[in-house]
Amino acid sequence: MYDGYFEYLLSMIDPDGQFEYLKLLDILYRIDFRWSIHNDDNRISDAYELRYNYQRDQQVDERSAKELMLVPCSIIEVICGLAIHMDEILRDPERSHVDRWFWELIGNLGLLDFTDGNYERGLWSHKDVEERMDTLMDRTYDELGHGGLFPRNVCYKNQKEIELFEQMNGYICEFYC
Repeated sequence: MYDGYFEYLLSMIDPDGQFEYLKLLDILYRIDFRWSIHNDDNRISDAYELRYNYQRDQQVDERSAKELMLVPCSIIEVICGLAIHMDEILRDPERSHVDRWFWELIGNLGLLDFTDGNYERGLWSHKDVEERMDTLMDRTYDELGHGGLFPRNVCYKNQKEIELFEQMNGYICEFYC
């Protein structure tokens, strides 16, 4: 069940099935999301929505779905949820671009070099990912959001003090409007 849901998430963010980031994505799947800013708990609601969609799309039995709902929300679910929101806002009527937005956020976190090949060569470790996720969740990135999901060039609010959804909207306005 847990593995099936992970594969469901992978199909959303790597529709071509390349999976050169399988180790990184597995680690992000196993790191629990924690929040400290008001309304960031809504990202957990996004995870529940993903889980509901998985249950519906994969016709998962109710008992298994309830078990999945008891598992803490993971970082990968938060990033997927935000990528879905970005896709809804920046709608392309031709097709979904959730994968594009997901990988852009991974890039913003400085994780694009964290491929399976680079892991095997010892160029990054589980600890490196944990440290970056701690920076994200503890909000120790800079005031413009560099080191987080939504780095900005110009903003009038300290990004460490506003919810992720508001950060996302500012990021979209700065780079896509």
